[in-house]
Amino acid sequence: MTTRDSTPRATKILTTRDLAEMFGVTEAAIRKRIRLGQLGPAIRMGKGYIVREEALIRFLEAEEAKAREQQV
Repeated sequence: MTTRDSTPRATKILTTRDLAEMFGVTEAAIRKRIRLGQLGPAIRMGKGYIVREEALIRFLEAEEAKAREQQV
């Protein structure tokens, strides 16, 4: 019998600044994409947002799948 580990996983949190540096754009561009729903779910924190790394990865994988479908 296996038991399920109920210990919460450590989740990396990315800030608006982190995302801007990662994608080579301004923080304003990141905020705009989040408001438009183009960058996955985010939580408002002051002037910016925070995004869980897992949510960003799922979003990017979905976008990659869409791009592949368009190439076919």
